[in-house]
Amino acid sequence: MTSIKSAAWDWERMTILPSHFSPSELVARVKAHLARYERLIGSNTPENDTIEIRGIRIDKTARRVWVNGEEKQFTTKEFDLLTFLAENPNHVFTKEELFRKIWDMESIRDIATVTVHIKRSAKRSR
Repeated sequence: MTSIKSAAWDWERMTILPSHFSPSELVARVKAHLARYERLIGSNTPENDTIEIRGIRIDKTARRVWVNGEEKQFTTKEFDLLTFLAENPNHVFTKEELFRKIWDMESIRDIATVTVHIKRSAKRSR
């Protein structure tokens, strides 16, 4: 018997209820179906890498941000900056350090861009 026929037979066997069934039996069967579905579907989907801190949820895999449950849009550098700061809570960085870590450059350019990006990120995360 092929796996499709086997699955169909299993489904039919699981869903047939006697004429005098108890509601708890129905609930148990539904839970069994849902558990099987979760095992089959969920096992192939890897979890996204997320960070949650102070009402902000950052999905690093999808590059999405939610603030108090509401999705917010961030530019690439704002997202990188927010993620870096969330991964290093309670740590103070200088503008030069942030510029080096986020922009991957030494302090040869205008470091004021760090301040601008921090202000924008703070505004968006409210």
